[in-house]
Amino acid sequence: MRRSTTADDGRPLRVLAACRVSNDDDSSSSLERQREKLQEWLHDNPHCTLVHVTEDRSVSGAIDLKDRLAQENLRP
Repeated sequence: MRRSTTADDGRPLRVLAACRVSNDDDSSSSLERQREKLQEWLHDNPHCTLVHVTEDRSVSGAIDLKDRLAQENLRP
């Protein structure tokens, strides 16, 4: 993750998060756990604004981020 919490001009960073299903059965990478980690990160980076969270629930890593955004009517 990018460590800076502001854009070059000082504005808050807008964050797009992508959660995906892991092939492993490890609960530490579940969608729920990924969302929890995202919330922790946002709490630690208050100058960031969460714009959207996209989830790939069906096929792990098979959908390119640009295609996933297009399916959700979002721009990269």
